[in-house]
Amino acid sequence: MVSAPMTAALRVAVERMRTEKVEAVLATDHCATEGVSVLGLVTQADVDAALRRRGRAALVEPISRSVRSQLVICDKNESLEAAMALMRSRSARHVLVMDREQAVGIISADELASFSSSGSAVAEVEQAS
Repeated sequence: MVSAPMTAALRVAVERMRTEKVEAVLATDHCATEGVSVLGLVTQADVDAALRRRGRAALVEPISRSVRSQLVICDKNESLEAAMALMRSRSARHVLVMDREQAVGIISADELASFSSSGSAVAEVEQAS
């Protein structure tokens, strides 16, 4: 998974999306006692929206200004149908797949639509990697 600190410039997320050929970057924070925490997700659509609203100045602003405020999360053992239902109910295009406290993948609505109707979310993340 690709990540960037919440305090980094939005340009960093754009560069990582381009370099890693992904459509989303985890926005993280580092705490001395808790380690790295995932605080949000910034997608290409979020970048496009920031550029439309604030112009090129958005690229030097912190990722935190463009990150989605509500992170949609599913457990690695949830079925793909459950992940799809969660995305529909929350009007989300991406879901963060977790194994307890550890992020293990990001699945997009497009990826979910192309997968078979059986299996767990983590199996599909592993196949997509």
